[in-house]
Amino acid sequence: MVTSIHNRFNLSTDQDEQIPQRYDKIDLPPIKPVVTRVERYAGHCPCCGATTLAAVPEGMETGTPFSLNLVALAIYLRVIHAVSYRRLSRLFTELFGLAISEGALDAAFRRAKPGFDADVGAILARLRRARVVCSDETSVRINGRTHWNWVFQNDEVVIHVIRPSRGANVVAEVMDGHRPAIWISDLYGAQRGHADDWQICLAHQLRDCKFAIEAVIRSSHPE
Repeated sequence: MVTSIHNRFNLSTDQDEQIPQRYDKIDLPPIKPVVTRVERYAGHCPCCGATTLAAVPEGMETGTPFSLNLVALAIYLRVIHAVSYRRLSRLFTELFGLAISEGALDAAFRRAKPGFDADVGAILARLRRARVVCSDETSVRINGRTHWNWVFQNDEVVIHVIRPSRGANVVAEVMDGHRPAIWISDLYGAQRGHADDWQICLAHQLRDCKFAIEAVIRSSHPE
């Protein structure tokens, strides 16, 4: 946008004006869904009697009405930002003007899952060759029941698996017989015995030491 003072001061040329201010204004335009109606023509062969349906571009196949971009955004918000199904459904309705039920979101995620299988397999293959593996587990609620979110990682890869068990059998399943040189974890029993050497996780130790110090201070100076 350019604003001029020519008319106000009867200036004759551009050289008479100066630009003492230049700044930006940032805005977001309204985001609305784009709906593409697909009409597929069919041809009928009078000789063989076969009917041929016209091909459609990639991404326009029958099935779900939701595009790959839309599903990718939903997965990003759900996985990276931990947006619940209910809030995600409201977000699409209120921000994008697109009504998507919680069930439709869940179905979209399930359809997308096979697309990640190859990457998961590649991560597991690298983890099962690793010299050093760090691991931890924390509780997570699924359908009202306690499960365990296990993480296995090193400087190169990270993978999360959720299982109903907190036992060492989960480690055996993920590592599939591989025994690293060094295993790094907290003091939980199921985390021990999976490598030639074991390194206590210093972050856990620092947290526990801090908790112990604070407990001593509270007991020494009761309110």
